[in-house]
Amino acid sequence: MRITFMQKILTFALYACLFILFAPNIDSKELNFVRYTTDDGLSSNYCLSTHQDSDGFLWVGTVEGLHRFDGYDFVVYSNDNFNTSTLSNNQVFAILEDRDRTLWIGTWGGGINILNKEKNDFEHIRHSDTDPASLRSDNIMAMIEDHEGYVWIGSDGGGLERLNKSDRKVTRYKLLEGSGEESLRVNILLEDRNNILWVGSSNGLFRFNQKRTSCYLYSDKDRKSGLNTDDIKVIYEDKDFDLWVGTRKGLYKFDPLKDRFDHKSNKINSGELSGDHRIFTLYEDSQSDFWVGTNRGLFQFNKKSGELIELKGETDNLRILGSSAIMKIVEDRNHILWVSTIRGLFKHELIKSNFKSYFLKDIFNDRDNSGHISSVLKDNDNGLLVGSTYFGVTKFRKVLDRYVFDPKVSWRRKSLKGTWISEMIMDSAGGLWLGSRDAGVSRLKKGDSEFHNFIDDKSLHKGLRYNSILTLHEDQEGYIWIGSDGLGMTRVNKDLTDVTYYSHDDNIGSLSNNFVMAFFEDSRGDFWIGTYGGGLELLNRESNKFTHFRNDSSDLNSISGDVILTISEDRDGMLWLGTDGSGLNKFDPATGKFTHFKKEDGLPSNTIHGIAIDLNGYLWISTSNGISMFDTNKEVFINYFEEDGLQGNEFACATSYDKRTDEIVMGGLEGFTVFTPEKIRHSKKKPEIKVTYLEKFGANRIVYRNINNNSGIKLSYRDTFSIGFSLMDFSNPGHKRFSYIVKGRDSEWINIGNSNSLTFDAILPGNYILMLKGANNNGIWSDSVSMNIVVVPPFWFTWWFKLIIVLLAISLIIILYKVKLKRAIRKMEYKSRIEYFCKKSGLSERECEVLELLIEGKNNKEIEDLLFISPNTVRNHVYNIYQKLHINSRVQLLKQFESCNY
Repeated sequence: MRITFMQKILTFALYACLFILFAPNIDSKELNFVRYTTDDGLSSNYCLSTHQDSDGFLWVGTVEGLHRFDGYDFVVYSNDNFNTSTLSNNQVFAILEDRDRTLWIGTWGGGINILNKEKNDFEHIRHSDTDPASLRSDNIMAMIEDHEGYVWIGSDGGGLERLNKSDRKVTRYKLLEGSGEESLRVNILLEDRNNILWVGSSNGLFRFNQKRTSCYLYSDKDRKSGLNTDDIKVIYEDKDFDLWVGTRKGLYKFDPLKDRFDHKSNKINSGELSGDHRIFTLYEDSQSDFWVGTNRGLFQFNKKSGELIELKGETDNLRILGSSAIMKIVEDRNHILWVSTIRGLFKHELIKSNFKSYFLKDIFNDRDNSGHISSVLKDNDNGLLVGSTYFGVTKFRKVLDRYVFDPKVSWRRKSLKGTWISEMIMDSAGGLWLGSRDAGVSRLKKGDSEFHNFIDDKSLHKGLRYNSILTLHEDQEGYIWIGSDGLGMTRVNKDLTDVTYYSHDDNIGSLSNNFVMAFFEDSRGDFWIGTYGGGLELLNRESNKFTHFRNDSSDLNSISGDVILTISEDRDGMLWLGTDGSGLNKFDPATGKFTHFKKEDGLPSNTIHGIAIDLNGYLWISTSNGISMFDTNKEVFINYFEEDGLQGNEFACATSYDKRTDEIVMGGLEGFTVFTPEKIRHSKKKPEIKVTYLEKFGANRIVYRNINNNSGIKLSYRDTFSIGFSLMDFSNPGHKRFSYIVKGRDSEWINIGNSNSLTFDAILPGNYILMLKGANNNGIWSDSVSMNIVVVPPFWFTWWFKLIIVLLAISLIIILYKVKLKRAIRKMEYKSRIEYFCKKSGLSERECEVLELLIEGKNNKEIEDLLFISPNTVRNHVYNIYQKLHINSRVQLLKQFESCNY
């Protein structure tokens, strides 16, 4: 018993040592900083200041301008010498948002800038030689707003000043005795919980009494102060209201009882803090981690031990961060830490999702030839077997809540012929079965040390027909099922003596497709097969006939796609199918109907490699773009990505679930991820959506910023416009979802995926309400925001133009009527005159007809045609008319007719 106990101790010690060697890489990975640089839209990587405003936007000051970040894009505000309303200087050292939500920008050489969000321009407050109420210096280093609403300003060469926001007048204060104020550099300002103003300068630390306008100096010249330097870079008050001071010679904590500062840290990881380390910024986050930013990198401070822990790692981002000067650290409302450095802006999510990832390059120390994880399996002694596409099988044991490499178990090119392990199962007798893509099936009986290989051997009467294996399964009767890559499937007993083959042929009841990807035996004993191209199969093991479930584009209740990669069953007896490119399917065997879920429903990808169902009934789905948890009751997806601690975003068909420990393992292209569903944390906070810009294209291109405060926008019927929006949640911005509806045009919400902009063209004139909403990675939707849009019609569509047209039409009708009436009256008068003239002259009825035509100017031929009489008759009538009127020509006829008094 003594020897056994000692062996256990030694074994535990061995694994503990292995864990210590292995753990640093894991810890570095879990820090998981994401870097933003000029490639992402920053105008400079030299970041000086950071602030999140009340709307949720992140503001970043650099040496090349001010930036507003919405999670997708950086909007740059910079100086334009030909436009006096732009930023006065591009070097932004301080950013302050006051209680009125006004943004104050402190620049080096340009004084203070106040942003007018409505006009998107700046008001400048500058030094003036002729105005004693102006700034003493334009080199602004620090700004704060005190409890009374005054803005206090610290500058290089200007000392301490107070600005009245109402009249923009500056009050100057004298901190140094004598005439040295113009050489005083104030680096930092802080008003503590007791409303005491602390001023950190290059000449020491001042405690300023605002009511008495007096100050007390803590300096290295005064031994009682406890400080051994006068160069004060940062002052910080933590959650416990303890006051901390960062200098070029370490970290100090204020003791209010002794009225002095105690030196708390000059050590880095048990080594001495060198004199060239300068502390620029301090921050205690919501998780109670105390961060220290220096000119030589980022540290964490242990308040109990007083030790600074230097953050270094093997990842590119940590390596760059580790050597950067850290200028500012802040935490946003969603618990994301933002670190401003001289090499870019870094983001780190503080609330860890409790995923633990292990990476191929760390496991095999081989970056180029390690392939990817192709299968995972929890064995009977709580170990983890990991199969890859290159290194065969490797075993890990659990030590101190982590898996560590077991050097005693690694099968590669020994008795195990295959190196690409596609599937692993543990049979009911404790035997291990491995399926490979290059060497058939290998079986290791319990207690054996050598594998028996079951391969395609033409000399064997009952051997495999193929060597490329895709999946394995042991059924309730103890048979092993083997699915192949193109030649159907095989059933074999554990002794490999009873072999049955299944493949596709012309028989309608045969296997629909010879590429067999998945087996599943449900709680009713039904045996299901997922194929690559043949859909879902149900095998009747008595008749050896298959029932086929295929995609039918005309039937919305059919399966969404015919490539099935994985099958699982929930506690209600519903089957869940993962497809390649066609999303997730829920199948009800009782009704034979399928329900589909795709990216538009919240899935991060339509390709699903693995499904595990936890003790609470939630589905955990590995995809080609992260892991998703699916609440089958609420039908809500919560998605996780590489930033949450996964091995990467792309996973493979390698999933294992251990009901004993409720632990899930999922493998992918970079390694494997282990997690316990109960321990996975995700925010339940409802996100907030903001409109980030509206760009109007027309005769003139106009871009509107900060338009949430507007009641709406007016557009011409000819205008095309684009609108941008973002969720004020900066975690995984590329994986958000958005929907919109235009009330007055659309009947339902339109899903646009992760696109954060819309473009509208040729909207009919009218009044509309554009409504937007978004969902974060956790599937939580924001409240909607709305914007009134008025599309002004062309002038010919306006009411006043239509009224004018109506009035003109009425006027025209009246005019035409009058003209017609006048003509009718004239015609009547003309007829009466003709009748009177004829009667007076004694003309016959026919002669009157000829007379009327003569007066109208008709010639004889025209009169013939109009009256249907001969030429002689016309001449006779004309002659008779002339005789009766005593005239000889038509001219005389017209004169006599005109002179007739009617």
